[in-house]
Amino acid sequence: MLSDPEIGSTGFSAEEWNKRAEEWNNMSEAERSRRVYDHYDKNSDGSLDPNEFRLLLVDLELNLTGIESEKVFSRLDRDRNGKISFEEFYAVSRLGGLQ
Repeated sequence: MLSDPEIGSTGFSAEEWNKRAEEWNNMSEAERSRRVYDHYDKNSDGSLDPNEFRLLLVDLELNLTGIESEKVFSRLDRDRNGKISFEEFYAVSRLGGLQ
């Protein structure tokens, strides 16, 4: 198992890690975006709320202030319903906007 602090504690063997990396590389852009989106949709309601979105920003190590993350959220929330749909997320992720 990988447990070196420099690598992180994934709980995967090197073989399993390589298998997952290969699966990821073989996915389409839409499939990868959906995988990321679903991972952060913690309550599985089909949308990202501000708290779920903040978790994504933290994991991307963007180090935004609360106000900055609210501004980014507002820009992505095109229909202004207080949530980010997959379509809104995917439109930005296709442009590389969250990397």
